[in-house]
Amino acid sequence: MDKTSIDRELLHSTRITSLINTSDLTDMNDASYDRDMKYSQNESSNQLSQSTITSIFTSWQFIFNELITQNRRLDEKIDQLEKTCHQNPNNQNERLNIAEKQMKDLHIENNQLKNQLDNHMKQCNTFLNNNQVAEEQDNQARLNKLGETNNHLNTCLVQLNIRLNNNEIQTSKFDKENKELKEKMKLLQEQSRQQLETSQEFIDLCLTQLNDQAKTIGELEKRMKKLD
Repeated sequence: MDKTSIDRELLHSTRITSLINTSDLTDMNDASYDRDMKYSQNESSNQLSQSTITSIFTSWQFIFNELITQNRRLDEKIDQLEKTCHQNPNNQNERLNIAEKQMKDLHIENNQLKNQLDNHMKQCNTFLNNNQVAEEQDNQARLNKLGETNNHLNTCLVQLNIRLNNNEIQTSKFDKENKELKEKMKLLQEQSRQQLETSQEFIDLCLTQLNDQAKTIGELEKRMKKLD
């Protein structure tokens, strides 16, 4: 079910409520006939109310399933990112690039989830406003049903907000780890450069000593030949 279908369901609900609100019952002189008509209209109103509740709840249930699915995907990416950050690959630069790309993807998906939550909160507010109008016209049974539905939706929203906050905490944690990793990489590069310089100095010193020894040996050989 896409957003157009959801809007269509909500529009259908609004039209039904409007029909119920604007219905104008004609006065009847016959008291018995008036009671029969009132009973028939109440039955029709209850059926329309049940249909409205079912269609709205089905639409919102699909939205929550989509949000929960995206949260599950975020959890999988977080798990994958944790494994990547705690591994020790030989190529530190590749590790850093992979972690940064995954962090960007995680930020994008978190922003998308925030937008979906904002849109859904607007729909919830609209639904609550419709409930206030329906509260003046419907019977106590329907009000209880709507209350249960609202409680369920509020619980789901709380859970989604908790998950979103946890994802933000994980994002901050990975940002900090990436910063530390960059600093370690910079330190390792500096140490490697210093070691290369030290090694080159040592090699130059060894070559100088070898040259001196070669000259000394050459002079000794010349002296030995003169002695012979």
